[in-house]
Amino acid sequence: MYTPNILVNKVLDYDVIQQVKLILYVQDTPLQSQPGERSFTATTTITVNIKDIDNRPPWFQPCTKVTVGSAKICLSLGYRGRVNLTEKQDGALQLQPGPVYARDGDRSRNEEISYKIVRGNEDNIFQIDENSGNISMLKPPDIAGPISLLVLAFQLLNRDQFATTSVTIDVMKKSRNPPRFEKERYEGYVYSNSGPENMVLRDKMSNRPFRVRARDEDFASGINPDIKYEVQYSSYVNITTDGFILLKKAVRTDAFALQLRAVDVSTGESGTAALSVNVLPPVGIQSQDESYRAGDMALLGFVMAALLVLCLIVIGYLISRVKKGNSDAFKLSEVSIFPSKLRDTGRSRSRRADLREQRLDAVQGARVRVIPRERQRHCSSCGFQVHANHSHYSPGLPVKEKPSKQRVKSILAKERRKDDKKTVWFKESEDSSDIEVEIIPDTIGLKPEDDEDKVEGDFASNPPEDGGMVLGELTMLSIKDSRSRETDITDSKDGLNTDRRDQ
Repeated sequence: MYTPNILVNKVLDYDVIQQVKLILYVQDTPLQSQPGERSFTATTTITVNIKDIDNRPPWFQPCTKVTVGSAKICLSLGYRGRVNLTEKQDGALQLQPGPVYARDGDRSRNEEISYKIVRGNEDNIFQIDENSGNISMLKPPDIAGPISLLVLAFQLLNRDQFATTSVTIDVMKKSRNPPRFEKERYEGYVYSNSGPENMVLRDKMSNRPFRVRARDEDFASGINPDIKYEVQYSSYVNITTDGFILLKKAVRTDAFALQLRAVDVSTGESGTAALSVNVLPPVGIQSQDESYRAGDMALLGFVMAALLVLCLIVIGYLISRVKKGNSDAFKLSEVSIFPSKLRDTGRSRSRRADLREQRLDAVQGARVRVIPRERQRHCSSCGFQVHANHSHYSPGLPVKEKPSKQRVKSILAKERRKDDKKTVWFKESEDSSDIEVEIIPDTIGLKPEDDEDKVEGDFASNPPEDGGMVLGELTMLSIKDSRSRETDITDSKDGLNTDRRDQ
């Protein structure tokens, strides 16, 4: 306090403080003077300017400052440019993020900087200006691909202060076609209740996202990996690197338009297209001008078509079953010789069913026991062959009287028609309502070895003396013994069973 020497108390940082102002106080008497003693004081201002020393190397710009302990450094990511193959570009090359430039790390000193390419320029294609750092070309490159240069920046007065950075030059084939969108104008859709990160849709009928693509004819596949998409004149959407449109916020309008831009980052060429986005009502609310969507109608049509095909299959199956079950009925209708139709179908069917059951019972009984038929005789009154228990109730009628209407005509008087496996016989009464059609197998009453012509001759002739036809009963024509009778009846049963299956 008695010898006012000003000393530095700690290390000064020029980036933090460049000047310090001090106020000096002086007094001509001791601080603890006697009371009443006169004392005089004075003050003055002392300004201390801090000077930066040369302790930092050049810093390439732009750079990112990093502090490591008490030291500060600046990191540079390097520079990048492009040139065309077999072409020499005049003047300084355009680099990103800017031209090669370095300044002294000691800002107050601002030492002069010089530049030099120290590696990567083996073919002497490029040169650098030592004072400005601009890079230019000496000759055109003949090989496509990146060329990496290592550039050195150093102080002229103190060459120990230096720094290096990288400069990458892409040698590319010359672009003859800029990027082009597939369409000049697009249309997309979005729901009014869609929030951020929702995609713009391709159409109204589905939820397929909208996507744009730009082609570059300089590539064989048309796909340029260096194309970047941008959205202009809109604050509602963003676009991804793949060309999908995403909302940034909810849409408050009925429609909006924007411009899409595809940029080839390697050449700087670009192409544009317009996009109109229509805002649809929220999901689940049907718009006034659209009653049904095309997708709903297509689904309905598919369901109806499936039902129609199913119905056709069922109908075809039923028709095939009916045809298979009624094949014999169609054959009967073809061989029928009667012009009139059966008027009482229900009664005829029941009669035929009863008659078949009677035949089956008779055949089964015959297989158990065969009783020889008694000989018939002629009735003197009516002139017909009758059984022994025949009683004549009309003695007064002449012998040649016409038979009554209740008599049934002999079935042998009718024509017989043959089918492949059976013979069709017809019998009728004078009453047309009693017309019946029956299918009688050929094996009934005949031996298998009998000749067919002989059988037809027997049926055409009169009944034998010891045989005949009784109403509702089929009489066997030739019986030799009980063993052959049982054989014939067995064959008759087989024929009847075949007849039943055919019917």
